[in-house]
Amino acid sequence: EMKMKVICLYGEPSAGKTALMLSLTSRLKRLGVNADIAGEYYKEKVYENTPVGEEDNLAEITKRTHSLVDKTGGQLGIFAEQYKRLKRLEGTVDFAVTDCPLPLIGYYSRNDDDPHLFGSIKYRHSTFDNIGFLLKRTHEFESRARVHSEDEAMQVSKELPGFLSNFTDGKEKITIVKSCDDLDD
Repeated sequence: EMKMKVICLYGEPSAGKTALMLSLTSRLKRLGVNADIAGEYYKEKVYENTPVGEEDNLAEITKRTHSLVDKTGGQLGIFAEQYKRLKRLEGTVDFAVTDCPLPLIGYYSRNDDDPHLFGSIKYRHSTFDNIGFLLKRTHEFESRARVHSEDEAMQVSKELPGFLSNFTDGKEKITIVKSCDDLDD
């Protein structure tokens, strides 16, 4: 039995990870590949807690979403839900495409108070056959229904490559891409 491959789409907020996940999964399916998505849990929570008309109110979105995430277990809860989404696909698809790979949760939880969380994320990620792509934003920052500002996104963009290299101990080759067109091979 072939082990499920996880296509991990990394990048700063608004880099286009979700759009690429959907486009790539669609392309794989059209080619007859058994693939599905493991979408970002946190983004769903942002949309669930953003009333119509307040999509551009960063302060309110952030406050409501952080409050909800705290009630659902903080970064540990996000990690548990995202891991569950990947495990649910194991044994049913050949490729899982995710816009929220576990190391991204590791990046955002690196200052978390739980001393075991980071190690748990690293271990669980290593149990999958991962293929990483680091998406570089080539378009204007999209602020609607986001919890990060453009400056914060740019900081993530600067820090993420080094973080990922250390996180994966160099065992996961991560290719830099700008769009789905870069993945034609």
